[in-house]
Amino acid sequence: MTFKENQNFNKEITKNKEERSIEDMEGRLMDICARHGNPIKFRRHGNETPSEIPPLRDFEGDGHNGKYKNTLKFIQEGMMKFLCSPIFTDSFGKDHSSRRIWEGIEADYKEVENALFAEGLYNYYNCNALNTHCWSIIHMLKDLSHTPSACYPVSLTLRLDKIFNQCQNNIPTKEVYDNSSDEEKIACIPKIESVMREILALISVESKN
Repeated sequence: MTFKENQNFNKEITKNKEERSIEDMEGRLMDICARHGNPIKFRRHGNETPSEIPPLRDFEGDGHNGKYKNTLKFIQEGMMKFLCSPIFTDSFGKDHSSRRIWEGIEADYKEVENALFAEGLYNYYNCNALNTHCWSIIHMLKDLSHTPSACYPVSLTLRLDKIFNQCQNNIPTKEVYDNSSDEEKIACIPKIESVMREILALISVESKN
């Protein structure tokens, strides 16, 4: 999920909070997809993301005025949203090219996209936890923590490396994941979420409430 999608997803939930429950939003999404020839099935319902994101911890060796916290905050928010994301499958399965055609990604007139926007559901559709881009922030964090220009403190990088090494079998590569069946992907989600929870526990200040 990109930074803009993260922001829009949050705004979409907030905008619809009073007039629509998540259950209602998901019902509308199922209706739109079915009317356009691609019925979807919810395997997990979404939840509202926390209204307050906890502050980031300070790490020893932070000699760059917290520069790394800009990207780390984005990753923290993305992981918290992922843990609240819905899971749904559609009629295309592994046929990603047909799904892109249906979504109208390369079309001049984006019928499905326009319908989703009209109902305020475009970003909710794109936050499906099965989408690789929604959880690939784990790989982003791993790369950033070893990128000199990102200025991650060594103390943080070492602790992240420990998590990644212990949980490496829980994080599939993009290639393996993209070629997996829907059921195989669904089975991966709890493992991915366990890694995210470990990372969030490491980088977030624990609430005193």
